Amino acid sequence: DPVPTFCQGVNGVEDAPPLRSVVKHLALLKPAGEHALRRLLWVTALTSHCVEFCPFLPNLMATLLTFFSEAETMFMVSQLIQEAENEVNASRNANPRMILNLNQMHKQAKLLVTEGKNSGNCPEALEHMESLGMDVNQMALELLQDGLATVLPFRSFLRLVGAFMAEGSEVMLRFALAMLKIQTPAILSCSTSKEVKGVLASLGFSHGLDDRHKGVEQLTK
Repeated sequence: DPVPTFCQGVNGVEDAPPLRSVVKHLALLKPAGEHALRRLLWVTALTSHCVEFCPFLPNLMATLLTFFSEAETMFMVSQLIQEAENEVNASRNANPRMILNLNQMHKQAKLLVTEGKNSGNCPEALEHMESLGMDVNQMALELLQDGLATVLPFRSFLRLVGAFMAEGSEVMLRFALAMLKIQTPAILSCSTSKEVKGVLASLGFSHGLDDRHKGVEQLTK
């Protein structure tokens, strides 16, 4: 049955996609956990009208439900949303407490590209993508929109969620920059945009990244 997933408005998607296609690690939840996730998403949709675009939210809730009760998860998420609502300059901040709409998401994607082009991050990777005709702003949007859930193994995503709970959406930016920097050699070896998209689709899984936790940790602090 349909459930709010807060994914409408990107890539021509106007209807809420199925929950299983949005929540990367949904299989970790038992049926009761999935039902709890559906209830939480409906409650959020009915009570928090400021949440317009947030594909990260279902992934965040599903992750929290693996460790906390439904009530505890709802309390934590409600607090996060309330903090984001109360940010005085949220509309002008590229890294608000939590991304709640598509405009904020576009701003953070542009910031990823801007920061990525700085020396010491991943300028070569971004320049190579552009030379292959890729829209790097769209790439950044697709990468960040679900909080990197699609491209990270569950253990790594847990680290991201833990950091996010303490620091907010800036964490996604740091993790994305770290992975793009580590995977720059793989991206530079691609001769077509299709090959680059293949690398990006498994950014946190391929080319030995799983074995380089110390490197990721240094880059994301």
